[in-house]
Amino acid sequence: MRDRTALSSVLTQPPARLGSQLVVGCSALITVTAWAVVPEGRLSRAYLVCGLVIVVALALCRVPGIGRDCVRCLPFPLLLLVELLGLGLLGPSGVQPYLAMVPLAFIYVGLTCRPNRSWWLLPLACATWLVAYDVPSRGPDAQVFIRLPISMVVWLLIAELLSQYVTAVRKQAENLADDAATDLLTGLPNRRALGPVLTAVEPGDALVMLDVDHFRDINERHGHAGGDEILRRLGAVVRGSLRGGDSALRYGGEEILLRLCGIGDLSSLEQTLQRLQTAWRQIEPTVTFSGGGVILAPDSDATGAVRVADACLYEAKLAGRNCVRLRDLRSDVTDLQQVSLLRH
Repeated sequence: MRDRTALSSVLTQPPARLGSQLVVGCSALITVTAWAVVPEGRLSRAYLVCGLVIVVALALCRVPGIGRDCVRCLPFPLLLLVELLGLGLLGPSGVQPYLAMVPLAFIYVGLTCRPNRSWWLLPLACATWLVAYDVPSRGPDAQVFIRLPISMVVWLLIAELLSQYVTAVRKQAENLADDAATDLLTGLPNRRALGPVLTAVEPGDALVMLDVDHFRDINERHGHAGGDEILRRLGAVVRGSLRGGDSALRYGGEEILLRLCGIGDLSSLEQTLQRLQTAWRQIEPTVTFSGGGVILAPDSDATGAVRVADACLYEAKLAGRNCVRLRDLRSDVTDLQQVSLLRH
């Protein structure tokens, strides 16, 4: 459980922040310990390399969009490998103690990128490894060329296995989030989606509250399974009737809230609901629904508009059900004139 919690805390960090922490942390460690392994005459150059890498990493972290996708995550591990390669060019002995940082670059790729992205690091990692063992100067060495392929396999396994696991965890988390935000009966988003829906509402949009008429009687006559089937069918009809940009959610019980974008006027809203009613009658001609809807004004509060729509729904119920009451909040006329009654 603790391991999962630790992994979750890492996965929830922005990739750019995690990448900058990786590079800056490794660079700081090298800066503190370089005096012990880098030849004295080249120590200042090593400090310069580390300082430049830290500056670049911090600057990258502030670039808009960095770390947003796999390709934009790669600069951080590549920067770390470039730093190690630079130290190796100053002197092989100066980078050998830090070769353990190479797997960290592959771990970062595994945590932040999709599978098959770790190959991009392999050329720089191999070059760093060869420079660390002074292969360019001393020539081929049997032990080096035995250990290098083994190291390559280990690096790739670390990155790819971790990437596949993280990808699976993220997909499972997304599926769980979708399940938690979706009503199983209607297939519509549940009440959790109310905040985002209301936040997206703009002047001229309509909010409509629908409620199945005599739903308690349906449950009593046909059982809860029969009531559930009505909700399931109504949800399917609503989903099939939404235009691009429209949204709907199960508000609670047998109530469904619609957000209809740029509806224009009450006549357009009435026509939209008539089409919904026609589609519903083709599926379930014996069951009706009532509704209350409002068109929002520029100064309308979305939460308040939901309350107005609910009040209009209540008026429709009092008017005998199987009807819809509508209001245009942009109008300055009296409430009676703001109400449009639609008989099915």
